[in-house]
Amino acid sequence: MDTFFISLGHAAQRMPCLATISYGMGMIHPTEFFWTHEDHGRNDVEAEAHWWFPCNYIPSEKVADVWGFRLEDLVTEPGHVHKYVIGFPTWPPAPRS
Repeated sequence: MDTFFISLGHAAQRMPCLATISYGMGMIHPTEFFWTHEDHGRNDVEAEAHWWFPCNYIPSEKVADVWGFRLEDLVTEPGHVHKYVIGFPTWPPAPRS
């Protein structure tokens, strides 16, 4: 999974006109990834990424590095134990130091 999300992160940052990425796996349980270069009415973000994996997948540190966020900043969506969201104040994110 990490290799896939690392590739998506690199691709998203290199395509400035890209508006959304939506990916669903053909599994029994809902499994999806969604990224949007929109704020959905939030004033504090320019882009958002959502991970929803019932198999307990959490993005690795490598995935976080490529996407430009800290793992501790992942937020669990209310009512969804395995659905995580991260907001990006700017897109593409500034390089992490």
